[in-house]
Amino acid sequence: MKAQCPCCSQKVGIGPRLKYCFISTGFSIRCPHCGSKIRPKRNPLSFQRCFYAGALTAFLSFWAFIYLIEDSFWQAVLFAVCMSLLLTLAIAIITIRNIEFTKDQ
Repeated sequence: MKAQCPCCSQKVGIGPRLKYCFISTGFSIRCPHCGSKIRPKRNPLSFQRCFYAGALTAFLSFWAFIYLIEDSFWQAVLFAVCMSLLLTLAIAIITIRNIEFTKDQ
């Protein structure tokens, strides 16, 4: 099972996992159940793939709005920002759901 402590096999709550979404996976946390230090095995999604997906989403949604819906620059920018926010939310959900923990030395 993912998102569980390797020491006590209890599920780690969403609060500690959210920290890894917004900061980085380069630090360890304490298990809320047993107090042992745990950290993610690896990044669930690579930064490079997320960056390219975000840039591609913003670029394609901007030009798709311009060509397919209406030729309005500021509306297209707003549409691209909304699509990028949806992608960011999807990446955050995938990251939270796929974190696997290991003991920290």
